[in-house]
Amino acid sequence: MNGQPLPLQHGFPLRLVVPRWYGMASVKWLQRIEAIDHAFDGVQQAHSYHFRRLPGERGVPCTLMRVNSLLAPPGIPDFYTRQRVLRAGRAEILGRAWSGAGPVVRVEFSAGGEWRDAQLAAAPGAHAWQRWRASWDASPGEHELACRATDAAGNVQPLEPPWDVTGFGNNAVHRVAVRVV
Repeated sequence: MNGQPLPLQHGFPLRLVVPRWYGMASVKWLQRIEAIDHAFDGVQQAHSYHFRRLPGERGVPCTLMRVNSLLAPPGIPDFYTRQRVLRAGRAEILGRAWSGAGPVVRVEFSAGGEWRDAQLAAAPGAHAWQRWRASWDASPGEHELACRATDAAGNVQPLEPPWDVTGFGNNAVHRVAVRVV
């Protein structure tokens, strides 16, 4: 991992990584691998890891990761309010974006509701997160920073989380409250 032997906490001596799928498909601490000619029908795959709009329905299996992005909150965290506190002036906003349906082709950044394109770096590998950055002229006051990604298949991060009974796959726009002083 990162050019070093795989540590125990990451599944030493072997970890199976399933690119572009959710982490439940990237298995640690394997004891054996068995090839089968049909879909595996273990409890998680057959019943648990499914997107469901209503309790009791079968739902759709969780496989490819939904398009998503996050920003690294700027400034200093305020423990009580969960806001970030930042000095007025130019701020560099950094983040990452990813999708199971192909590379991310666009990331947008918003400070107060107006969306604009961020600078998106090329993916360093076929299954790697992509870096993005944006500059923001932070003026005094309360602000909400947000980011959203679009992938090559045309999927866009939703403004609100898609409803799911079990909470799987929340890929809603990432929002961070910032107070600029």
